[in-house]
Amino acid sequence: MSQFFKQLFIIILILLTGTSFIFGAVLPYRKAKAFVSAMREIKSSSSMSIQRLEEIMDYAFSLSSPVGEEEYAKFFASEVVMMLEGEFPEEVKRRLVGYAEEKIRPVLEREPNSVYPQLLLSLGLMYERLWDSYGNDEDLSRAIGYYERGNAIAVDKNRPQFLWSLRNTYLKEGNIEKARETMEHILSIWPDDKKTREMYDKLEELLRKAENGI
Repeated sequence: MSQFFKQLFIIILILLTGTSFIFGAVLPYRKAKAFVSAMREIKSSSSMSIQRLEEIMDYAFSLSSPVGEEEYAKFFASEVVMMLEGEFPEEVKRRLVGYAEEKIRPVLEREPNSVYPQLLLSLGLMYERLWDSYGNDEDLSRAIGYYERGNAIAVDKNRPQFLWSLRNTYLKEGNIEKARETMEHILSIWPDDKKTREMYDKLEELLRKAENGI
């Protein structure tokens, strides 16, 4: 090998090593730092505007990184679920949920992975929180849709979080048949589930009374 090609080979090797370092360490670190900074500001502020939240999260999500996108979406989604328990105007809560859904959607469009069910669960919880606060049936339908998707693709088909959420939202929807089927399914797997047993027994009692015209 000539001296020229030896030097060229060394230069390419150095460039590849540098590129690998940038993509393998520097970019994930920069994104993680921005995300942690954004989450810290959100948690520490009691009066942050929705515009400021979108600004700092847009920056964190915009940074390139070969790894970690799903985890960042998961942590942000969980934070939004908790934020919805606060006292905010309806328009702010709806904008927050819409923004979170927008950031999570690209992750859900990829091949399902271990984080996928948690994202669907969080989205379902967001819309269920909106229904709890404002009673819009469209919110409840969207919550049920996310729960059903999550329950369908979960590695563990008997994942209790989705079944419990479906139990609750079917009852809120007034879908007695599906609520009953879900509770029976839960009790067939976890017969010692006291809350589901109490809910099931109460539902059966109400149905008996209705049949007897009481």
